[in-house]
Amino acid sequence: MKWFRFPRVLGVVAVVYLLAVAVLFARLSMENRSFLANADSTQGTVVALVPRTFSGGERGPGLHRNRGVPLAPEIRFTVNGQSYTYTPVNGRYKPNVRIGDQVTILYSPDDPASTARLAGEGRVVIPVITIGFALLAVALVVVLVRTRKLGAPPPAQQQHQAGRRPPQPELPRAS
Repeated sequence: MKWFRFPRVLGVVAVVYLLAVAVLFARLSMENRSFLANADSTQGTVVALVPRTFSGGERGPGLHRNRGVPLAPEIRFTVNGQSYTYTPVNGRYKPNVRIGDQVTILYSPDDPASTARLAGEGRVVIPVITIGFALLAVALVVVLVRTRKLGAPPPAQQQHQAGRRPPQPELPRAS
């Protein structure tokens, strides 16, 4: 029964994929940790709430029938006398800040314009995603191991299929 092999091969490919994605997110998590260790912080002011889609969204920020439009804060902050503006990539349906609020911005001293982000952004989500992908891979390995003999022919039939005759029971000899 060859069709039992396809899910097993697909399962192994899925485990490799899940582990690769877990490694990718682990690397992102380590880069985030490194950024946090070396980042400077400053206070910024929310100057506007702008419509934003969620990451990966191709459509513009449309009106959701129950929630409205996702909004992201536009934040102005100053480093060494130079003024910068930062707007997070993702919006929220119920922003937790208002225009005029003070927020903490983290940035790399080498390039504040392109490295700015809100304090706490990505600190929890990336490690949780990493753990999730790793746990899915482990769960799939457990399923593959527990079902490895599913669909295999009985041992006597395996020997017969290999061209050998199954062993005959020995008859008692007359003495």
